[in-house]
Amino acid sequence: MPANGGYVTSLPTLSGKADDQINAPVHPSGLAANGVSVAIQQVGGSWWSGASFTDANAFYSTATYTGASSGTWLYTVPAALQNALVSGNQYFVVTLSTDTAAMPIQQHPGGVGTPLP
Repeated sequence: MPANGGYVTSLPTLSGKADDQINAPVHPSGLAANGVSVAIQQVGGSWWSGASFTDANAFYSTATYTGASSGTWLYTVPAALQNALVSGNQYFVVTLSTDTAAMPIQQHPGGVGTPLP
């Protein structure tokens, strides 16, 4: 990610960390290889639908996860999304990881994951 106030001119991939060990559970179930998803919103606008920024709700695309209860994820940004990014606009990226016990955990950029209700 760029420094505060900075910008990027291309966005081929997004990556981060996912952790099923929040609040130190005794028996974390772990995350599956397809257990992390990514949603992107144009700040002040709509969510990426898989084809354009037109969805009112988050549309999650699957990222590749490497690890067990803690690891890293990688999302290759599709060409359609790269082409839809407009210079000067800001975008919000959120991830959703689901452990192998089917418990969703929302991961906030730069923050600690919060279990969903």
